[in-house]
Amino acid sequence: MNENALVFSADWLSRPLPPVEPQLSRLLRDMVEELEAQQEDAFVEQVRGILRTALLADRGSAHEVATFLSMHSRTLHRHLAACGTNFRTLVDETRYEIARQMLEGTDADVGDIASLLDYADTSAFARAFRRWSGTPPSRWRERN
Repeated sequence: MNENALVFSADWLSRPLPPVEPQLSRLLRDMVEELEAQQEDAFVEQVRGILRTALLADRGSAHEVATFLSMHSRTLHRHLAACGTNFRTLVDETRYEIARQMLEGTDADVGDIASLLDYADTSAFARAFRRWSGTPPSRWRERN
């Protein structure tokens, strides 16, 4: 077993810390917060990217996405909560995105889109789409 250590004299523990410069401290804190926010956004976008493919391959469960990210599903849920979202919300948003793309860019039947997105039936998909957009999928397709 390898071991790394930092060794210093015990009298260093009694030395006073150097004075804190408030402006420098505030600047460093702001930089750290900005980096943390960027990391959170990157993680959520990474999960969305995985979901875009996984949902179409019928592999969109939290367990399967977490496995793809080499983490436990509870860890995935914790990371998403820290980013201010949750897995269910990302799945819904991604399903809505795919549904809009298919309604706009293909002639696929609404039932086929519902099946592709793993809805039990067309009416369940239509209810979800109406919740997302305020209009049924067939009417949305006509308008767009």
